[in-house]
Amino acid sequence: MSSRGSLRRGVAATVGQLRGDGRGWLFVVVTVGWLFAIGTRVVFPALLPQVRAALALDLTTAGLVLTALWVAYAVSQFPGGVLGDRFGERAILAASAAVATGGLVLAAVAPDLRVFVAGTVVFGVGTGLYSTPRMTVLSDVYPRAAATAIGVSQAAGNVGTAALPVVAGLLAATALGWRGGIGFAALPFAAVVAGLWLTVPRRTSSAAVPDAERSFRSMLGGILRPGPLLVFAVMLAMSVVYQGFTSFYPTYLVTEKGLSNGTAALLFGLFFATGVVIQPLMGTASDRIGTRVALVGCVVTTTGALVVLTLADGLLVLVPLTVLLGVQLGFWPVVNAHAITLLPTAVQGSGFGLIRTAYLLLAATAPAGIGALADAGLFDEAFLLLAVSAGVALVFVLRLPTD
Repeated sequence: MSSRGSLRRGVAATVGQLRGDGRGWLFVVVTVGWLFAIGTRVVFPALLPQVRAALALDLTTAGLVLTALWVAYAVSQFPGGVLGDRFGERAILAASAAVATGGLVLAAVAPDLRVFVAGTVVFGVGTGLYSTPRMTVLSDVYPRAAATAIGVSQAAGNVGTAALPVVAGLLAATALGWRGGIGFAALPFAAVVAGLWLTVPRRTSSAAVPDAERSFRSMLGGILRPGPLLVFAVMLAMSVVYQGFTSFYPTYLVTEKGLSNGTAALLFGLFFATGVVIQPLMGTASDRIGTRVALVGCVVTTTGALVVLTLADGLLVLVPLTVLLGVQLGFWPVVNAHAITLLPTAVQGSGFGLIRTAYLLLAATAPAGIGALADAGLFDEAFLLLAVSAGVALVFVLRLPTD
């Protein structure tokens, strides 16, 4: 009973922190926007089998479409922070959600591949612009509980990645088809635009940092050091795994394991549902046993699960294996926090944004490569290459200094 009472008090305290001083609605709207941004992004790979059939795409072309989505998301990370500083966070958050809404509508009504790609890219740009100001707003509005606010918001995003692909898959199985599976999120996204405008102050950040500290040279000076470069290498290798895997896991399950589209979507949702649990657990583990040990556990589990996946068959094996594959999601909160601590205070925000743009952009080539190998009849080998990339990440993780 005492443990339950402690849990209730902890939850009540967290809710109180987030609701205090009339900030509750701001938190809800910003978080719901992130839930739909990141959740709808994984709807695209979840519905890839149906989109391929409707638009007559081979796997190489499908991979290039998803690469375009990731590239658009990556290149928008750094500009999102810069534009937020220049024009105010409210304007950029609302504009980015509006752009993402337009991209979804365009992709859902696309009559051919060119329009579908255009809608996908526009959606990627909108969600990329949303990502950085979202975190700065929460940090500004909750100066004494920034970690709590960002952590809860991140967990809500994982709920979106777990639930929205399943919802999209169910809708795609109806008369609405894949267009309904993609387009259903446009309406709540449009509501988020209005909510952001009503709840977020025009500017949440404090006075501007001096130009000298914001210069590109200062950022490079903070990044081009052994510690940040080593973490960048780790993040790049694991981002290749994440982008390649999440882009093609449902398609792989359908084409190589013989599952139905609906079952593949459910397993895809289970993969992200694992993140809801594993991410806070890995954060706690990192604090208790050290960053390097926590990261090694994630990377070793991911490497082994990817190898076993190419040999596995049947739901009795694929269900628990999907959970093990989801352990890789616990890698990101730990490595992100570690990366930020390695950067000088004056360039933590801009420097980290630049690192994110760089590794996401380089890793965005992974879906195109996986698609090309799959078209060549080497789908299993493509997933084994992802295991190799995780192994490369392990080499770099083992070189990280102990806490």
